[in-house]
Amino acid sequence: MKIHVENPGFWFALFYILSFTVTFIIILVAARKKNVPLGSVLLMLTATSILTVIGSRLICIPAAGWKNITSIGSLAGYENRSALGGLVFGLAGLILTQRFFRLGREIIDIYAWVAPLGFGIQKIGCFFNGCCFGRVTALPWGVSYGYGSSAHFHQWVSGIIEENAPFSASVHPVQLYETLFFFLISFLAWKAIRKWKGSYSSLLFSTGVFFVFRFIAEFFRDPSGSSFNTSTFTGMRWLQWFILLAAAVCLLLLLASEKLTKLSCLAKVPEKGPSLVNLVAYIGLICSVLYIFRNSFSPFESVSIYMKFIPALALTCWCIFSSARLLKWKILSFSIIALPLFVSTRTFLQDSAKSGGTLRDFYQNKVTSYRRIDAGFTGGNAFNVLQFNPLQGQCGTSYTENNYRHEFRSGGAGYSVVRKAGNKIITKGINLYGGFNREINLTSGTRQSNFIGAVNPYIKADFEWIGIGLGAHVGELRWIPSEPLSDIQPTSGTNWSPILPEVYLRLGESSVFDVRYIYGYKFPSTLPMLNSEISFGTGFGNKTNLTLRYGLDFSSIETNSFLYGEALVSKQVGFMFKYSFGNSKIYNTNTSGYFENSIQRFVFGLNYRFGFNSVKDKNGKK
Repeated sequence: MKIHVENPGFWFALFYILSFTVTFIIILVAARKKNVPLGSVLLMLTATSILTVIGSRLICIPAAGWKNITSIGSLAGYENRSALGGLVFGLAGLILTQRFFRLGREIIDIYAWVAPLGFGIQKIGCFFNGCCFGRVTALPWGVSYGYGSSAHFHQWVSGIIEENAPFSASVHPVQLYETLFFFLISFLAWKAIRKWKGSYSSLLFSTGVFFVFRFIAEFFRDPSGSSFNTSTFTGMRWLQWFILLAAAVCLLLLLASEKLTKLSCLAKVPEKGPSLVNLVAYIGLICSVLYIFRNSFSPFESVSIYMKFIPALALTCWCIFSSARLLKWKILSFSIIALPLFVSTRTFLQDSAKSGGTLRDFYQNKVTSYRRIDAGFTGGNAFNVLQFNPLQGQCGTSYTENNYRHEFRSGGAGYSVVRKAGNKIITKGINLYGGFNREINLTSGTRQSNFIGAVNPYIKADFEWIGIGLGAHVGELRWIPSEPLSDIQPTSGTNWSPILPEVYLRLGESSVFDVRYIYGYKFPSTLPMLNSEISFGTGFGNKTNLTLRYGLDFSSIETNSFLYGEALVSKQVGFMFKYSFGNSKIYNTNTSGYFENSIQRFVFGLNYRFGFNSVKDKNGKK
């Protein structure tokens, strides 16, 4: 049989993704039937898939190649893969995460027969790709690969065929042998599940039989098509000796698992799952690994990982959101989990525009100036107690209190020009915003609505270690006061002014870690809260297109914590959000008692960037 496949890499990628997809679906369905928590299963599969992908690559790298990898920080140039490495690393990830999530034996039994099924599907892609080909054979089911294939090249180098031969000599379809072996292992492991007493016995059986079959398959594989050392010892390759030893170890552990109750007890895990802190740390660790290997994963490997990671994050966020009692923990937990996903999947994606490269590289090394249009919305509610003096002008002072509830909404648009020279970034812009503050006097029961709107010109200069900015708000400005009023009877729960200043100060390297103080320097507006804020955060290695911050709002009412984030979706489109949360006790004179209400504020904005001027290369191209 002659095989000459156009674009063999496509078929390899197709079956690679298909193998991860099939196993993913089967494990989810089986876990659902056994009432295993799906969120934990998804996160476990994510870590297992990452280690499987990494292990299949790392085991094929020669010792001399590690120096090059550490110097460039990428596995580029080392594209060989091996099921051996994927199996060993994947099993390590499975066992560690199974114990971390306190999952029982059920998930181990499922993986024991599903994993071989996935490897078997993947080997079909290897068959069409022509990698890890077999030895020359005269058997009728032998296959010949076309010109340009690995088999053709190695046989030409070895003198078996002529250089211009259209096809290679017939070889064993060893990849299909392995597919049949894997399917058989899957069937045997599935049938034997109920016979095992030890918690890890099904996994040890499946792995042990895999090593036995792999030992046999190596007799049919051409050493030239292997990623491992071809040297031999007493007639067998060192790889075969290692596989034979691994098979013996697995089978001995299987016997021990069945006979020694002490070993079986090792698999017993507490019923209580990981805490929220440990769960967030686990997700952060996954994101860190994805970031470190971001330049190493191929597109089909990334798809195989993210098909589990994205649903895992979504389900985890939903579980936290639906179970947490306090809204601030819901928002904080969701942001901590969701933003690392955005960082790992978006920040280092190739830009779809003509510039190429990453977003970080474009904004930090190529662009010298651009224009920006912003649109945003802010809304929230607040409560305050306003003291006033009904005896003003008389002898003595006697303050009386009014309790107010404020509901505010505003929207705005802005235009700015950003210029970059070295480590200096100058931003000049103007914002226009408008909205209302609807206030309810809880003491008297009266209601009124006040317009808030202004024009806001500003300028900001950011250097490597420091940033400063000044601006002003001019218009109909209202804010909620905290200090007592000298009015006999106030007509509103807010103060008024035609102009207010704004200030921006930053200390530290924004791409690594910095501290910022801001008074009024927030789009579209901080009114009617009139916030001063101090925050700390990081740009995750980016200066202009990504930040995550945590800080405190020092409003006219009280101090509240907040979370702020900003990022780019593409070269031209970005977004920002801010959420402030807190609680306050308000005394109601009508009921003569205290009640609690949240002081909350949410800000969301989108921005569009255009008019880019970029650095020209030596050929005069941008």
